Amino acid sequence: PINLDLSGWHFLLVKPDEFVSTREAYSQVCPAQPVHPLMDTIQQPIEKWKDLLFNDFEQSVFPQHTVISDIKHTMYNIGATYASMSGSGSSVFGLFKEEPKDAKELFHPHFTFYAKL
Repeated sequence: PINLDLSGWHFLLVKPDEFVSTREAYSQVCPAQPVHPLMDTIQQPIEKWKDLLFNDFEQSVFPQHTVISDIKHTMYNIGATYASMSGSGSSVFGLFKEEPKDAKELFHPHFTFYAKL
């Protein structure tokens, strides 16, 4: 169980039409031991997650699937407090303090899902 309250945060999920082979992703990932235990990290303010919480798959997936990397960088450019690829890809999610304006248009033609938590 995780004691994490995301009430009031804005959640954006972008799923590009980009296939990431699970086999390929797992064969190239280099898992890293986190500096801080995950349970300690997620108890930190979300504003600190960008520097503390990483998806190890991003290092191997992003160079071969730049559209996924571009989505993550765009989320930060439009105000995400934290953004990450989900699992081995290809979805990317972002947490925002404010509603990300024009997200559907900005990430068109990718599938987007938005919710206020």
